[in-house]
Amino acid sequence: MRLALRELRRQPGRFAIATFTLTLIAVLLMFLGGLLDGLIQSATGAYRAQPGQLIVYSADANDSLAGSRIDGPLR
Repeated sequence: MRLALRELRRQPGRFAIATFTLTLIAVLLMFLGGLLDGLIQSATGAYRAQPGQLIVYSADANDSLAGSRIDGPLR
């Protein structure tokens, strides 16, 4: 601890740059985490908003809700 305080007194500029860099990295990681959470919530919103307990896809939809088309008589 004594060595760290002595280095801080000797080279405050280097300490400030390192502190700023680490703070910036932490803020950017939190920003990316929030962005990723929002994208996941947006992408799964159609599935979560369904009132039913069962989701039926057309045969050629490849488990894609957006690509699934079921004709009226089949409903």
